Amino acid sequence: MEEQVKRKNWEKEMVLEYMKREEDLLKQVKELYRKQKQELMDYVTQPAVTHQLIHLQLLRVIRLEPSSPTSGGNILVA
Repeated sequence: MEEQVKRKNWEKEMVLEYMKREEDLLKQVKELYRKQKQELMDYVTQPAVTHQLIHLQLLRVIRLEPSSPTSGGNILVA
């Protein structure tokens, strides 16, 4: 009878350790998912900002660079 109690206690300890490892793993995976989601959102929103900056720079070039007979009205962007 005492052997059975020892065995059950051992099994209980093993199950508790297993559960703790699984909970830790779940926490790690959730954190990784959160970070990757944030990186994706940053990437997805970045082109809109970049596009706006390029557009503003082009508008400045257009306003500052009047067309002349030698330039043919072309706008050069460096």
